[in-house]
Amino acid sequence: MNDILMLVVKFMLLLIYLISSINNFYIKHFKLFILFRYFLAHVFQFEIFDVLCEEAGYQGPLHLCDLHGSIAAGQKLKYIFIYLILLINK
Repeated sequence: MNDILMLVVKFMLLLIYLISSINNFYIKHFKLFILFRYFLAHVFQFEIFDVLCEEAGYQGPLHLCDLHGSIAAGQKLKYIFIYLILLINK
């Protein structure tokens, strides 16, 4: 599961980097790229939440998942943030 999550995070950062660099050159399509960026952020939010719910041991529908009090999900989220900070500061 860690490999899938790290692959999703790397893909998300790569797309954000590509979209940001494209935005510098194609100003007339700026609104389209902003909408695409928000769409991707929304999709990745659900992907990360799904991984955290699986880490907490929840097996039901995603909209009923409660992460409150889950130490394992908190540790996973902490590792995601640390990984993102290390990637951004390279």
